[in-house]
Amino acid sequence: MLLNFNFDSSSYVILILTGTPVLNHTINRAVHEALKQRIVIQYETTGMNEKDIETYISIKLKKAGRNEPLVMPEALTALSNACQGSSRKLNNLMTHCLIVGAAANRMIIDNDTVMEAADEIG
Repeated sequence: MLLNFNFDSSSYVILILTGTPVLNHTINRAVHEALKQRIVIQYETTGMNEKDIETYISIKLKKAGRNEPLVMPEALTALSNACQGSSRKLNNLMTHCLIVGAAANRMIIDNDTVMEAADEIG
C-alpha cells in the first residue's frame, strides 16, 4: 500500500501529486485504482486564456525592462492557440518568437512571427 499510515485515526503522511492533465488520465486507469481511491482532493487547472497570456507577457517584459507593447493583438490569439494554456509552451514559443523577430529585425511580434516560431518548434 502506498502511504497508508494511519495512527490513532490520524494521517501523518501527506503526499501531493502535481503534474500535467496527463497525470489525471494516468491515475484514472484501472491499474491505478488503489491509488485513485486514496486521493482525498483532486484539482485540475484549465491553463491560461488569452487575457492571462497578455498579462503574463506584459509582466515578464516589464521585469526585463520593456515598457512598450511588444506583441500585437492578433499575435496574442495565435500564441493562445499554439500554447493551449500551457505556460511552459508559451515560454518556449515566446523565446522562439524573440529569436525569429530579432533575426528578421522586427520591432514587434506579429502573427507571422508567431507562425514562423511555431513552425520552428514543430
